Amino acid sequence: MNDVRRFAIGLAIAGSAAIVAAETLPTVTFENFSQGSPNGQYGWKSTGSDGTSCAGPSYDHMIAPNRTRFSSFGRQSLRISNAITSNCLTDQTFSAPVINEAGEKAAYTADRSGVRQPFFVFEFDFASVLPATPQEGLTVVVSADKGDGGRLSWLEMADFADGLEITFADYQDMPPYGTNDHPENGRGPEDHFIFTTVATGLDRTAKHHVRLEHFFYDGPRNDVVIVSVDQGAYVHRGTSWEDYFRWVQGPGDPQQTAPVRESRVARTIEFQTRNEPAPNTLGFGFEFDNVKQASGPIPTGPPPDHTDCKHDHGHAHGLHHHHRHHDGHHARGDGRHDRDDDHDGHGRDGRDDHDGRHDRDDDRHDSHDRDDRGWGHGAR
Repeated sequence: MNDVRRFAIGLAIAGSAAIVAAETLPTVTFENFSQGSPNGQYGWKSTGSDGTSCAGPSYDHMIAPNRTRFSSFGRQSLRISNAITSNCLTDQTFSAPVINEAGEKAAYTADRSGVRQPFFVFEFDFASVLPATPQEGLTVVVSADKGDGGRLSWLEMADFADGLEITFADYQDMPPYGTNDHPENGRGPEDHFIFTTVATGLDRTAKHHVRLEHFFYDGPRNDVVIVSVDQGAYVHRGTSWEDYFRWVQGPGDPQQTAPVRESRVARTIEFQTRNEPAPNTLGFGFEFDNVKQASGPIPTGPPPDHTDCKHDHGHAHGLHHHHRHHDGHHARGDGRHDRDDDHDGHGRDGRDDHDGRHDRDDDRHDSHDRDDRGWGHGAR
């Protein structure tokens, strides 16, 4: 793939009535935050970590002293563990929203914000609080979100005995495709959430950099999400959850959350800890820092297919090992994925009716072109 695209304020796009510059929020380093819950600080929202959550006790999502050795993490970071979880969405942790939401021109929202943009990007660094010790069951998920649990992407960071792992999930509408006349074709037995291992065996003693670029194109089955880990050491091209909204949460559908068959919008980053808790991670987990996000015009077109994602040395990278997802169970027994059937977070208090798990793949994808230990040290 081309060099990882940088945030740019000077980019512009012609709208119907105005020229709108790309909106880039300042990098969040958490240095000026007060320690404790991030809720209400600098536009961040985290009601479930500030008093009580849907689970009762507060989530372990805290601004805490930096316990890693990385100087770029500064004095303190956002530390998250899944010691306490629930299946709610609306009380998780959300970054401060961009003013100009991103999404397709017709994407549904009951509370439009700014001038609709076709591109949303965010990135951050993360590291394990316990670099020498695997944290059994540790998982944290990040998503592009509207700010209430209406997610358009899904990326999980998890800790396993042989290192950290990153998994991406998207919703894929397979033939026969859903249409407005036949929406049931978009939620048939052939249509699934697909879980893809993007990176595995990542060095637990290193910090790692994650970037998600969301390209929203009008119409079904054409959005593109590019996941880049450690400055392009691993790249995966997937899609958004646009068709989950169209065919599962449209008018008259099983989980109706909107009066139209359309995608939704993205304004913020959601950090979520859901499904099975890992109590031993309390006070530990992952540290997140150097968080960036922006909305704006599409800077350049994404690669047309998986094979165009290349490493600087010319090696194809990105894992395209897709796990079909029929009943909420992915191929990994010691990890935890939620099915996200109540994706939008509306109508059922943000709860999912189907909580799946995914099993661990035994082959560990050993054919990847990478040095598990070297890439993370250079992440910014």
